[in-house]
Amino acid sequence: MARDHTQALGTLEFALLGLLADAPMNGYDLQKMFDMSLANAWAAGHSQIYPALAKLEKRGLIEVRHTGSRNSKTYGATPDGLTALRSWLDSDPPRTVRNEASLRLFFFSLLGRDDAVARLNKEEAYHRERLERYRELAASFPPKPDHATRWKRVMLERGIGFEAATADWLRWAASEMAKTSTLPRNSERPKPPRSKKPRRRAT
Repeated sequence: MARDHTQALGTLEFALLGLLADAPMNGYDLQKMFDMSLANAWAAGHSQIYPALAKLEKRGLIEVRHTGSRNSKTYGATPDGLTALRSWLDSDPPRTVRNEASLRLFFFSLLGRDDAVARLNKEEAYHRERLERYRELAASFPPKPDHATRWKRVMLERGIGFEAATADWLRWAASEMAKTSTLPRNSERPKPPRSKKPRRRAT
């Protein structure tokens, strides 16, 4: 009976497998790839990456290819790791979204006008900066990429489109909020009248 290598693996583990299937990397390089390439889809820090690497190595899905200074380990995907990764890619993903930045936007009406506009402008600046970084990265791609490199360019274009659309929407949202009252929504609501206690009848 074939062993199920995907059992109890999380999304982070599969993301690491995907990166290591592309090229061997150490933990520092993987962190940079998350920050630069995967940030729109999945975020991960050092405290999450290294335990996940240990889990993948224990299951035989990745292996140490090189040990450098300060015991820095460069990992690569094993054949079992590639099999597990392709099985994951060929399955239907759960359609769940957890993005705190987007969640907060739903409640910006509770901020005063100036605070809401300031926050929206700050969010726009963040996405403009990411857009510029992605465009610079796109300019560095070779004119005739191979199959894997071409797909990276295609995915980068997705990131460019997302950042551009988000930044444009935030600019429009800030202009709309600038037209409103200076008070947050909850301050504009009239206070409910105090309920009068019924008088007790004399007995």
